[in-house]
Amino acid sequence: EIVAFLSARQDGRMSLIESRFDTRLLLSKTLRLARPRVRSAGIALTVDFGENLPFLWADELKLRRALLSLISNAIKFTPQSGRIVLAAKRTRDGGVAFAIEDTGIGMTADEIPLALLPFRQIEPAYSRRHQGLGLGLPLAKSLIDLHGGTLAIESQPQVGTKVTVTLPPERT
Repeated sequence: EIVAFLSARQDGRMSLIESRFDTRLLLSKTLRLARPRVRSAGIALTVDFGENLPFLWADELKLRRALLSLISNAIKFTPQSGRIVLAAKRTRDGGVAFAIEDTGIGMTADEIPLALLPFRQIEPAYSRRHQGLGLGLPLAKSLIDLHGGTLAIESQPQVGTKVTVTLPPERT
C-alpha cells in the first residue's frame, strides 16, 4: 500500500481530499492511535499544544497518516524510558507547525538525506536492530509536500531527533 502510494505520488496521480477540520481534533485522533504503542514501548509522551491552534484546510486522513508515521519512527528509534514530545503551534506567518522530538538514536547530518529516500535505512542490514522498510520518513515527507508544507529534520547521534512539519498560512 505504501509503495503504491509513493509510486502514485511520484507519477503525479495522488490528490488531496480536502476539508476544514480542527487541528486539536486531528492531534487527538493521532494520539489515540499512537498512545498504546508508546505505552508498550515504555516511553514517556509529552504533549505541548499552543493556544489558538487554527482550523486547517487539508486532507485530514493524509495529514494524520504523516504525523502518525513520524510518531511511529520516534517510538521505533527511542529506547525504553526515553521521551517523545509532540508539539503544535501557530507560526508567525499564520501557518501551523507540528514538531515530534525524541531522545532516540539520532542521525548524523550526512544520514538525514539518506533517511528521506524510500527503502533506505541508516543502519547496515547486518547490524539492524530496527524493523521496517525505510518508508516512514519518505511517506511523511511526500504527504506534507502534497499539502505545500515542509518537513525539516534536526538530529544528533545518541541525542535524538526533532522533525518539524510546517503547513503554510493558506492551509489555516
